[in-house]
Amino acid sequence: MKKENYVSSNKKTALILGSSGVIGQYCLEFLLEKEGYEKVIALVRRELPATSPKLTQIVVDFDNTNSMEKYYAGVDDVFCCLGTSQNRSIGGSVLRRVNFHIPIESANMAYQYGVKQFVIISVKGADNHSSDIFLRVKGEMERGLAQFNFEAVHIFRPFFSHIEESKSRNIIKSLITKILNINTDRTFHSLLPDDIEILAKTMVEVAQKHLKGKHVYKPNKLSLSIGSNNVKAHQYPYLEIQTI
Repeated sequence: MKKENYVSSNKKTALILGSSGVIGQYCLEFLLEKEGYEKVIALVRRELPATSPKLTQIVVDFDNTNSMEKYYAGVDDVFCCLGTSQNRSIGGSVLRRVNFHIPIESANMAYQYGVKQFVIISVKGADNHSSDIFLRVKGEMERGLAQFNFEAVHIFRPFFSHIEESKSRNIIKSLITKILNINTDRTFHSLLPDDIEILAKTMVEVAQKHLKGKHVYKPNKLSLSIGSNNVKAHQYPYLEIQTI
């Protein structure tokens, strides 16, 4: 396919995959809040409860990524928040499909349609030579992105335990809300670390900096351990460890 060029206005269009996940839901929230985006396209398996004049939800078949191609037209930035659990009960074919094939197929379509930035979640320890299948597939995904000459690629490598712990906390918060009928976001904010929220916010923020090339980020342990109530946690949530 011939690469298409689009003239961008000051306001951008973002496309997000994985917006129903623990990271993606926060990423979608911050994208909708960000003034720099006039339109946010969410490709979803089923419609989400989120609403906004800026949001366009499109139900797609992720097993047929070719059918998603047209939705990348006119998009400036893609945010890929897809991923599976590291649980060994997940079949290798499913793990590889979600963590490698769909992200790479998405990057290919994005590049063909002139998308400028590709922002994606990987994991700490990603290595295409790893004996661990999860880390190996994530490493292969990162290596596969190198074939696309985007203006910028931003790869985030969070500690996987942070993601799993946050999933558990979200379940606990939901149960507390239903049983006690209280707002857990306010009542337990100081007691529940918000590593994932910081990660998602940082993903959106780096896309506003107009950087060039490939950038890889790891968590800033200090800022993540003190939570977002501290100003430094928002300023330095992730440290860039590699620029190519």
